[in-house]
Amino acid sequence: MLNEKLKTSIGAKLFMIGFLVLLLMIPSIWISSIISEREERREEVLSEITSKWGGNQFIAGPVLVIPVEFVNKDDDGKKYISIRNIYLLPETLDIESTLEPEIRYRGIYQILLFKSDLHSKGKFNLTNLEELDFMNGKIRYDNAHVEIGISDLKGLTNNLKLNWNGQEIAARTGLKASSVVSKGLHFITSIQPDIDEYSFSLNMNLNGSEQIQFSPTGKDTKVKISSSWNHPSFCGDFLPQHKMIDNQHFEAHWEIFNLNRNFPHISFEHPINIEDNYFGVELFYPVDQYQQTTRTVKYAFLFIGLTFICYFLIEILSKKLIHPIQYLLIGSGMLLFYLVLLSLSEHLAFSIAYLIASISMIVLISFYTKAAVGEFKLVSIVATFLLILYGFLYINLQLQDFALLFGSIGLFVILAAAMFFTRNINWFTILEQSNREMKKEIQ
Repeated sequence: MLNEKLKTSIGAKLFMIGFLVLLLMIPSIWISSIISEREERREEVLSEITSKWGGNQFIAGPVLVIPVEFVNKDDDGKKYISIRNIYLLPETLDIESTLEPEIRYRGIYQILLFKSDLHSKGKFNLTNLEELDFMNGKIRYDNAHVEIGISDLKGLTNNLKLNWNGQEIAARTGLKASSVVSKGLHFITSIQPDIDEYSFSLNMNLNGSEQIQFSPTGKDTKVKISSSWNHPSFCGDFLPQHKMIDNQHFEAHWEIFNLNRNFPHISFEHPINIEDNYFGVELFYPVDQYQQTTRTVKYAFLFIGLTFICYFLIEILSKKLIHPIQYLLIGSGMLLFYLVLLSLSEHLAFSIAYLIASISMIVLISFYTKAAVGEFKLVSIVATFLLILYGFLYINLQLQDFALLFGSIGLFVILAAAMFFTRNINWFTILEQSNREMKKEIQ
């Protein structure tokens, strides 16, 4: 009797469909965890490669550090010397960086790296020292040094030499005490109290991955970044004033003034936190297969529910009965689509992987529907519905700004179609007919 009730009762059939949809959400969670696991594995490969090549690069500086010597007395009247530092930022700073992208492979994973050819120049103005009160301190011009912050020193591929007023000065490893930057190099420079302005230039070859950013240390900081990669994402605290992106390359220009940044131009005793503000560019892949697949799985509930409703309407309109086990197998096939898509997208372009996975599932479910209902007309309806459904999802995945709008319109069209095809159905008549058949079976 229970079997007959499931066959004839609309309420029982709808309850069964809802239960199966919720049941099938359990393996969809498992599929989402597999996607996350594969994405984490890729991140591990990225970390492994960048640990040897160079990670995201953040360049800060240069900063001129000038010690000030004080003669003090302790409680016993003995004299001792203490040192406090002046931290002076450049008056002007011009940076030009050319990024050469390079793709490395590790197994099935491809990692985007870059080589940077970086040229910087500018000048320091020592008249800024007049702003400070050194009390009885003695400025030690002969012990001054210049610091440059580099986030990942493994990426350096040349011996750095600072051109300081025409004099070549080799870089020294590490930083001095009370440094302005957390990681980097320093140059021992010589300055004279009677010279107010010092110019500098520096050429740097730097390997990195994905991002390169700069700190606006100059009162007037100008940065130009260009690359043959055509998918940049501008990041940090400042966007470029001018940019040009085409199919072959991109170019971006920034100009930052001292009023735009969140730190002073000169400081005494307290190091300037120049690492508060960064700006630059990130090279990225326009399509990430894991993010795309994750977005696809989020539609699993909607897809399975709509497909089951399609089969339910076929049952109502054609008087063909579909068993709950058949519903379960069809839903399992739709879930398998996401797993096939994930595995193919790791080896093929996402669009090709999506095409193969969707066509495979449409053919599989259509042949199974033919065996279940036996009518080619109903099979063609199911195949067309699935083709529209998967096509709608693919278009929605490609949209960025209009994804929500397109999705809302699509759902409206689907609902309107369901209303149109069921507009002449008298649900009360169908329910009464089902109850009469049930009573007849009981008698």
